[in-house]
Amino acid sequence: MNQIIKANINGITPKHVDEYKNYEYFKYEVTDSRQKYEAASPNEGNQTVVAFYALPPGKSNYPFHYHTTNEEVFYIMSGEAALETPGGRLNITAGDVIVCPAGKDGGIK
Repeated sequence: MNQIIKANINGITPKHVDEYKNYEYFKYEVTDSRQKYEAASPNEGNQTVVAFYALPPGKSNYPFHYHTTNEEVFYIMSGEAALETPGGRLNITAGDVIVCPAGKDGGIK
Protein backbone atom coordinates (compact mmCIF):
# COMPACT_ATOMS: atom_id res chain seq x y z
CA MET A 1 0.00 0.00 0.00
CA ASN A 2 1.47 3.32 -0.96
CA GLN A 3 -1.36 5.73 -0.15
CA ILE A 4 -3.76 6.56 2.66
CA ILE A 5 -7.06 4.70 2.42
CA LYS A 6 -10.32 6.19 3.67
CA ALA A 7 -13.24 3.79 3.45
CA ASN A 8 -16.79 3.55 4.71
CA ILE A 9 -18.32 0.10 5.10
CA ASN A 10 -21.53 1.43 3.51
CA GLY A 11 -19.62 2.03 0.27
CA ILE A 12 -18.09 -1.46 0.05
CA THR A 13 -19.92 -4.21 -1.81
CA PRO A 14 -19.54 -7.38 0.26
CA LYS A 15 -18.46 -10.73 -1.09
CA HIS A 16 -20.98 -13.38 0.01
CA VAL A 17 -19.49 -16.80 0.73
CA ASP A 18 -21.84 -19.71 1.45
CA GLU A 19 -19.97 -22.77 0.18
CA TYR A 20 -20.17 -25.10 3.15
CA LYS A 21 -22.95 -26.08 5.57
CA ASN A 22 -21.71 -24.36 8.75
CA TYR A 23 -19.75 -21.52 7.17
CA GLU A 24 -21.26 -18.38 5.70
CA TYR A 25 -20.21 -14.76 5.74
CA PHE A 26 -20.27 -11.41 4.01
CA LYS A 27 -16.77 -9.98 3.61
CA TYR A 28 -16.19 -6.24 3.21
CA GLU A 29 -12.55 -5.80 2.06
CA VAL A 30 -10.95 -2.43 2.78
CA THR A 31 -7.54 -3.54 1.48
CA ASP A 32 -7.05 -6.13 -1.21
CA SER A 33 -5.89 -9.31 0.58
CA ARG A 34 -4.53 -10.72 -2.70
CA GLN A 35 -1.86 -8.02 -2.62
CA LYS A 36 -0.60 -9.49 0.68
CA TYR A 37 -1.03 -13.20 0.13
CA GLU A 38 0.09 -13.30 -3.50
CA ALA A 39 3.19 -11.15 -2.95
CA ALA A 40 6.47 -12.83 -3.82
CA SER A 41 8.10 -11.69 -0.57
CA PRO A 42 6.95 -10.27 2.79
CA ASN A 43 8.23 -6.83 1.72
CA GLU A 44 5.86 -6.61 -1.24
CA GLY A 45 2.17 -5.75 -1.20
CA ASN A 46 0.11 -4.73 1.81
CA GLN A 47 1.59 -5.35 5.23
CA THR A 48 -1.88 -5.21 6.78
CA VAL A 49 -5.11 -6.73 5.54
CA VAL A 50 -8.29 -5.00 6.70
CA ALA A 51 -11.70 -6.58 6.21
CA PHE A 52 -15.04 -6.65 7.98
CA TYR A 53 -17.08 -9.84 8.24
CA ALA A 54 -20.81 -10.11 8.89
CA LEU A 55 -21.95 -13.59 9.93
CA PRO A 56 -25.54 -14.85 9.95
CA PRO A 57 -26.73 -16.28 13.30
CA GLY A 58 -25.33 -19.75 14.00
CA LYS A 59 -22.65 -19.55 11.29
CA SER A 60 -18.84 -19.36 11.36
CA ASN A 61 -16.64 -17.73 8.77
CA TYR A 62 -13.81 -20.31 8.91
CA PRO A 63 -13.03 -23.63 10.58
CA PHE A 64 -10.44 -23.74 13.38
CA HIS A 65 -7.24 -22.21 12.02
CA TYR A 66 -4.23 -20.09 12.86
CA HIS A 67 -1.65 -18.05 10.99
CA THR A 68 2.05 -18.80 11.21
CA THR A 69 3.47 -15.37 10.37
CA ASN A 70 0.88 -12.73 11.25
CA GLU A 71 -1.37 -11.78 14.12
CA GLU A 72 -5.11 -11.46 13.65
CA VAL A 73 -7.29 -8.83 15.33
CA PHE A 74 -11.08 -8.82 15.65
CA TYR A 75 -13.32 -5.99 16.79
CA ILE A 76 -16.86 -7.14 17.50
CA MET A 77 -19.20 -4.44 16.17
CA SER A 78 -22.51 -6.00 17.15
CA GLY A 79 -24.04 -9.20 18.45
CA GLU A 80 -22.51 -11.94 20.52
CA ALA A 81 -20.84 -15.26 19.81
CA ALA A 82 -18.34 -17.78 21.13
CA LEU A 83 -14.85 -18.52 19.85
CA GLU A 84 -13.26 -21.92 20.20
CA THR A 85 -9.63 -21.42 21.23
CA PRO A 86 -6.82 -23.76 22.30
CA GLY A 87 -7.60 -22.65 25.87
CA GLY A 88 -11.34 -23.32 25.61
CA ARG A 89 -14.49 -21.41 24.75
CA LEU A 90 -14.33 -17.60 24.80
CA ASN A 91 -17.62 -15.68 24.85
CA ILE A 92 -17.49 -12.40 22.93
CA THR A 93 -19.88 -9.48 22.57
CA ALA A 94 -20.13 -6.03 20.95
CA GLY A 95 -17.20 -3.81 21.87
CA ASP A 96 -14.75 -6.67 22.50
CA VAL A 97 -11.36 -6.70 20.79
CA ILE A 98 -9.67 -10.08 20.31
CA VAL A 99 -5.98 -10.26 19.43
CA CYS A 100 -4.71 -13.66 18.25
CA PRO A 101 -0.93 -14.20 18.18
CA ALA A 102 0.78 -15.97 15.29
CA GLY A 103 1.15 -19.71 15.79
CA LYS A 104 -0.94 -22.53 17.23
CA ASP A 105 -1.70 -20.64 20.46
CA GLY A 106 -3.59 -18.06 18.37
CA GLY A 107 -5.89 -20.58 16.73
CA ILE A 108 -9.63 -19.88 16.71
CA LYS A 109 -12.93 -21.01 15.29
